Amino acid sequence: MENEKSTNFFEIFAIIKGYWIKLRLWFFISLLSGIILAFVFYKKETNKPLQYMGTTTFMLSSDDVSGGAGLSTAMGILLPSSGGGGNKTILLELLKSHSMIERTLLTNAYINGDSELLINHYIKINGFRDAWKGDKNWENYSYTSNYKRDTSEEKDGFLRNSAINIGASYTPLKSDEGIFSISFIHTNQEFTKAFIDNLVITLINYYTEKKTAKSRIIYEYAKNRYDALTGKVSGQEQSLAKLQDQSGEFVFMADRVPQQSVQRDIGLSSGMLQEAAKSLAAASMSLVQETPFVQVIDDVRLPLAIIEPSKVKKGIIGFALGFLGIFALSGGIILGLDFLRKQKEIYKNEQRK
Repeated sequence: MENEKSTNFFEIFAIIKGYWIKLRLWFFISLLSGIILAFVFYKKETNKPLQYMGTTTFMLSSDDVSGGAGLSTAMGILLPSSGGGGNKTILLELLKSHSMIERTLLTNAYINGDSELLINHYIKINGFRDAWKGDKNWENYSYTSNYKRDTSEEKDGFLRNSAINIGASYTPLKSDEGIFSISFIHTNQEFTKAFIDNLVITLINYYTEKKTAKSRIIYEYAKNRYDALTGKVSGQEQSLAKLQDQSGEFVFMADRVPQQSVQRDIGLSSGMLQEAAKSLAAASMSLVQETPFVQVIDDVRLPLAIIEPSKVKKGIIGFALGFLGIFALSGGIILGLDFLRKQKEIYKNEQRK
């Protein structure tokens, strides 16, 4: 039994030795390739500029409106119910959209004491201005402060590409507790901070505008109706006052008919005015209820966290790719050819028999 084990061991060793003789040249070639590739990866990572990461967290107010509903019930006003936790999912999808990044890039920011659009600052710090020198169509390329999207196909295209590039270094997240987090990485520290600050403001304004659109229409209608009825009642009261000033001159009861008619109209208008006041109060409370409350928990402050190049890590990856890639490929080819050779010998031996 021991002799068989010893025999098997020497047979395996002989097989390994045979393959090592065939592969040793490729082993050293692979080793050299790994070293070269490791140096290339290390050097490339060394030449990369420092990157800065800014992170902010904020929360959306609770969607539970029981307090507002209780107050409205006490006033005899019926308010619509809120939408529930789906609002936070909508907010996260807005954060992920390229459209929101585009809107942010078209906002002004104070960077190094100067006020300019973020998109124009992005063009400058990313070297586009220098690359476009000599090109009459592009060397003075910029966006005006009142630029609106969907007005120039060329500028909209560049704006979308910029948003896509920024989106690759931009990470929005939402925790189970409903806390939102935004992280952005860029080589320019001031731009990183300004972008995150403006993104939060742009998001809040856009989300508030869309969420309260219906309530604002209803509120404006109720306010206009209330103002119109207030003016109408005021005019009727002035007319009644004039008629009452003339009441001393009345001789017949028929002369008092216009005064009684105005009094009757005032009564009707006053009732309508009271209903309009209730409607205005309800619309106002509904608008307040629908207006989201977003609170920033941790804002972005300079200096930002520095992300240094991963030189050692990239070097190890380069070595692994160079060494293992070539050695595995060469080993696979040699083993495959050896297998085919043995199969060919077996086939010839069978043919001889």
